[in-house]
Amino acid sequence: MPAPQLSPLTVLSYNVSFEAMTNHSSGSAKMLGDKCVPVSPGSKLTVCAKNTADMIDGLPAGLGVSALDFVGIQEASRWQELQKAAVKTLHLMLSIDGKGNNTQIVSFYNSTRFNLVHHGTWSFAGHADRPFQILVLQEKQGSGGVIFINIAITAAFRHRKCISHRCGRRF
Repeated sequence: MPAPQLSPLTVLSYNVSFEAMTNHSSGSAKMLGDKCVPVSPGSKLTVCAKNTADMIDGLPAGLGVSALDFVGIQEASRWQELQKAAVKTLHLMLSIDGKGNNTQIVSFYNSTRFNLVHHGTWSFAGHADRPFQILVLQEKQGSGGVIFINIAITAAFRHRKCISHRCGRRF
């Protein structure tokens, strides 16, 4: 019997800057953090996060699709504010969040198309600030499925073989 065919997927992976999300002038993007001020006094949503939400909301129309299926965001500080601001996309999706020591990560999925079967968040051995998530999802219409991996990684990690080592015992 042939394998089930899955309809095309629309996926966004985006490493936002925690400085841009939080208006902090520390880390590798200090100047960006200074410029990303709150949209209004007392707001946790920065102008940079608002611009990111607007960009994400514009993607489906720009790509000629009805919706995004998966969005993986790394360095996702204040991701809830981003989800609220992206009313046409992220606000309509279900989310799974996780955290390394200080690094947040979040995966969004289209719950009208997929059921979440299993998920987990781990960090790389010896690098707790480099989390990754694995989501296993089943298509609601049909028998296809997807494994979605959201990973916060830098070029320095390319040679490591951590993923299979860390997941093999738990998945």
